Amino acid sequence: MIPPRHVLRRLAGAAGVPVRLGGPLPDGRRIEILVRDGAIVADQEVTARWRGRPLVVESPAPLAADVRAALHQAVAAFTPEIPGAVFEFVWEQESPVLVDVRETVEFQPGLTAWLTAGEPALGRAVDARCLDAHWPVAADGRVDGTVATGEYLTVPAGTLLATVRISPAPRTAALATLDRLLGELRCAGIPNDLPLLRQILARPEFAQVPTSARWCDSLAYTPLVIEVLVPGIHTTVQDFPGRLGAWAVGVPPSGPMDDLAFRLANRLVGNPADAAGLELTLAGPTLRFHAPAVICLAGPESTATVDGGPLPRWRAVAVAAGAVVAIGGLARGCRATLAIRGGLAVPAYLGSRATFDLGGFGGHAGRPLKAGDLLPLAVAAPAAELAHCPPPLPAAAQPKYLKRWELGILAGPHRDPEFFTGADIQALESAIYTVHHNSNRTGIRLMGPKPVWAR
Repeated sequence: MIPPRHVLRRLAGAAGVPVRLGGPLPDGRRIEILVRDGAIVADQEVTARWRGRPLVVESPAPLAADVRAALHQAVAAFTPEIPGAVFEFVWEQESPVLVDVRETVEFQPGLTAWLTAGEPALGRAVDARCLDAHWPVAADGRVDGTVATGEYLTVPAGTLLATVRISPAPRTAALATLDRLLGELRCAGIPNDLPLLRQILARPEFAQVPTSARWCDSLAYTPLVIEVLVPGIHTTVQDFPGRLGAWAVGVPPSGPMDDLAFRLANRLVGNPADAAGLELTLAGPTLRFHAPAVICLAGPESTATVDGGPLPRWRAVAVAAGAVVAIGGLARGCRATLAIRGGLAVPAYLGSRATFDLGGFGGHAGRPLKAGDLLPLAVAAPAAELAHCPPPLPAAAQPKYLKRWELGILAGPHRDPEFFTGADIQALESAIYTVHHNSNRTGIRLMGPKPVWAR
């Protein structure tokens, strides 16, 4: 049982150990020492934390011999009366300061890191499907995941997705193993703190052992995501040419309805034609870009803005981190395209990133976007990237969006007089049909003369 604080202060005072129980903690390294049956069993240190949440813990703590000796000597002042506990110290100005004493817990030997749900810079709850999960296992470490491919999660930010355990080894080798496993694991579709972990691991402060538990506070972390503020009527992730070769098992190609505008938009931001972008239907979304990007809006005229200013069509436009892009209703036609330089980093399913919402797969969580979604960007694209983009599309080359279209007819078996009468064919070729409001990506319903049929 842990004695009350006044007893801890008395014991510390008798041994000359500084105490800071309660209140703000001093700045410095935070080290925990496990005591069981009056003997020191192990020590550990959280070497990376983000906004107070531990990300990486190392046991034994990466301590110099004289620092470890000083900490063990400080603990010895308490063990006669507290034979079992976890003692937490802050190493401040070359001396240990006791900041907490709590019940014993097991220390995991080696290096441990945690992958949690939610974009760490935003702290939003997660409502998404895991599109691709892979938890690697090796002789010198393993990743124990809690979610499987296809699983839908509705969880608060900070929910554990996986634990990365690295076997005890020299620190340099352990960090190399951690870097390798983080590079191999996949948890696509669920916003998580993997990019933050990779960025922390690449920092020289981390490689050299941080001198403060708060060193991550100064980290300039930019989330590579687009936040959906307003989803629009039916906004989906698509790619060109879509999911080919699966009609035999009932899976349509999906892909962009206006594939010409889609390919042109990708070309204008310097993407390959098959890069994943957004297809907008009737009215577009309102999006906040948390990282700088280069975008292109293609398709019919619309009321589109960037931070309140006009967003031109058919040309690459740079948007700064934090910018809000709002795309309103389309003046003509039903669909427009928003391409992003580098594309959207959603995983391919059956060879395509296109959304098939009736099947519930592809794109972002297999569905149209909704408010609160976070779309992963493949890369950040600062304004300097505009120099690598083609010039704006000339007006003469831009597709024309009309209210009246003339469509060709390819004769099939039902052209035979045993099915369609001559009057039916004449009506079909001469009448004006109107698209019914009950139309979608699966099929277009037309209003006009009905065939009589031959029988």
